[in-house]
Amino acid sequence: MWSAHYSDLVIMARRSGGNFRDRIQDVESIEIEDWVNPWNFYFLFMQNEEIYLEWCRKNNILARTIPCQIENCGGEMFLKSNKTRTGGGNFRCDKDKDHKKAIRSLSFFENSNLTIPDIMVFIKSYLDGSSLLQCSLFSGMTYKSTAVNWASFVRELFKEYFHRHIRCRKLSGEIEIDESLFGRRVKHNRGNPNKGVKIWVFGMVERSSNTIILYPVQDRSAETMLPLIVRHVEPGSTIYSDGWSAYCELNNLGFMHFTVVHK
Repeated sequence: MWSAHYSDLVIMARRSGGNFRDRIQDVESIEIEDWVNPWNFYFLFMQNEEIYLEWCRKNNILARTIPCQIENCGGEMFLKSNKTRTGGGNFRCDKDKDHKKAIRSLSFFENSNLTIPDIMVFIKSYLDGSSLLQCSLFSGMTYKSTAVNWASFVRELFKEYFHRHIRCRKLSGEIEIDESLFGRRVKHNRGNPNKGVKIWVFGMVERSSNTIILYPVQDRSAETMLPLIVRHVEPGSTIYSDGWSAYCELNNLGFMHFTVVHK
């Protein structure tokens, strides 16, 4: 769906609020990564419909061709100009001209009556970490119905992207691994430290690309973390960790393991 990984977009969105002087003034040169500067995003989607729809096709957000959706046809549908239709055209089958589909077919815009710019504003706001109320205000969606449904839909897309592209992603070269406990802390020795939700988070970072993979885990035992390392780290890679005993078997699993003793 996206030409950049979702987490990369979030990191970029938090790194900068944009700069008017550094904005890109050529629509064709704008990539999804350039949305970190909001001037690029709004410049793109304030163009006329023909321009931003073509940009969406270029970035694989909308299709240029689709299989014919009529059962047993077997044809291919191509974009045809039609000024009476939304978006200035529709898909028409090469085998039967009466087989037609809207230009949003087989995209995540397909069943929505909202404009594409409003949907993209919602998604960008969501990526930027805005609250659901803020996302609905920015995009003009109804807060307790449309915005809630779109937020759920976007989360499902993120999950699908994770399972297709991230779940079995391999890191290589020099890798740093560590685990941290997140949850309730006690200040000034007051209160019960055992109350509240606590969870371990295990992370792996590829030094060369700064790619990070994080997992919430039930514990930090070898049985829990070694399968995650084997899944995501190429054999022969160099792994740096602290002296936690769960990592002792890494050399036997085909990795070059080095330990940093913090104390």
